[in-house]
Formats: sequence, C-alpha cells, structure tokens
Amino acid sequence: STRMATASSLLATNNAIGTTQDWEGMQRQVNAVQLENEAAGTATLTPTQVATLTPIANTCPYYGGHAVFQARALLGDQAMYDDASLCQPARPLVRKAEAKAFDFQVFPNPANGYTILELDEPAQSNGQITLMDALGKPALVQPFQANEQSIVLFFDGLPSGMYYVSAQTEKGKTVKTLTIFR
Repeated sequence: STRMATASSLLATNNAIGTTQDWEGMQRQVNAVQLENEAAGTATLTPTQVATLTPIANTCPYYGGHAVFQARALLGDQAMYDDASLCQPARPLVRKAEAKAFDFQVFPNPANGYTILELDEPAQSNGQITLMDALGKPALVQPFQANEQSIVLFFDGLPSGMYYVSAQTEKGKTVKTLTIFR
C-alpha cells in the first residue's frame, strides 16, 4: 500500500540522519521502531524492538527528551518509571568553587506573565538568564548587564508548568525553579 511505501521511505530517511546528541540518537531509534512497524503493517513489537526501546524508556526524560515518553508508550507494558531515581545520575555535579558563585531570588513564584530575578548583589559582569522547560530546552533567553541587580522576565505565551531559571555570569551559574500558571 502507499502508506507502507511511504513509511519505508521515511525509515530510510530517518536512518540516514546523523546525530550528535544522545537524545537525538534515542529519538532516531524510536522513530525507526515506529516506521518499521508502519512499513510492515503491524503494531506488534519484535523482541529486538523491545530490546531497543527498553533502555530508552528507562532513561531520565531530562536527558532523553520526548523519545523516553514515546518509548514508554510504545512498550505499553504499564511499567512504573521512577523518574526521580532515573534522573539522579543525570544531574550535573556542582564543584565547590561554583556553588557560591552568586545567588538570586525569583518572585513572584508561581508566576503569571512575568517574574523578577533579584540577584544577591549587583552583577559583576554581563550575563544571561535562560528559562528552560521541564526537559531542559530553552524557552526564553535574556541577557543582562554588569551592575544590574533586578531583572524582569516577561514570558507571555508560555504554557503552565515547571521551568528552570538559570542565571550565568563569569562567576558561574545558578539555577532555580519557577512555576508558571495561566
């Protein structure tokens, strides 16, 4: 059928895509499983496909991205995944020299439309604030200048959820959580 032929063509294209990040490789593998089954006209996973999807499903979603959730859905085995434990090793270790770089407060938190970052002291150098979604993908990037201490972030249009606010200068980087509600 045309649908199976299209799936075969897409599978060849998917397999030819080069990846540089681990999450990209995982997404390519999940895509391959879906397209293989579409090309074969089946929804049943082979043992090889299960072996491909299982380690992806058991990966921290912050590290593996959307492919993790897609692998879990394709497996459909009703398994419970403890993302808190899975993500423990994925959290970067903070060296002691970086731990006291600087600090800031975020308010209001939860926020709707904007929030204010109040640095514990005026910035000693130019820096950047990055608002990241729960998967760590940047949703907003805003630079700030040396000597600034209060920075307002406007984020109209972002969906409700938990975000990470990262402030980075030459002294280091500090990350806090922010909840956005609509």
